[in-house]
Amino acid sequence: MTDEDPTLEQLRFLHKCIAKVTEEIEATRFNTGISAMMEFINVAYKWKKRPKVIIEAFVLLLAPYAPHLAEELWFRLGHSKSLAYEPFPKVDPAYLEESTILLPVQINGKTRGTIQVEKTCSEEDAFQLASKDEKLSKYLDGMSIKKRIFVPGKIMNVILDRQHVKAAVQ
Repeated sequence: MTDEDPTLEQLRFLHKCIAKVTEEIEATRFNTGISAMMEFINVAYKWKKRPKVIIEAFVLLLAPYAPHLAEELWFRLGHSKSLAYEPFPKVDPAYLEESTILLPVQINGKTRGTIQVEKTCSEEDAFQLASKDEKLSKYLDGMSIKKRIFVPGKIMNVILDRQHVKAAVQ
């Protein structure tokens, strides 16, 4: 555990957990709230550094489910007063939005794969990623491109020159 600031990825996982646990408590679906916390812990185990603010928020999430354990953890985190007087964590919607998307890539109108891109990715950047992708590059290597159709955030379609495709097939 460190006193460092959490990364964007850590904050995203925490706020997804807060959102899910809050929703499940309000709907009295406690088992799925526990499941969300277990998923969070599985991800947090993989982090090299675990910021104290993230752990504190998690302990507050745990409190309604395991109050005695949460209270003990709270004191071990260095707090001298009970967590019973602490506010329940609030979700920040800004951390729930993903900055990347899975973009489908079509070659001559047939979906041949997907690439992970930033939401604000340009056509050229998306094409470069597609041409480096192992699954997609086999369709593009050595082919002349007639046209590229790119709808930001939706799809990329690469139209190959038909004459060049026929020559490559023969």
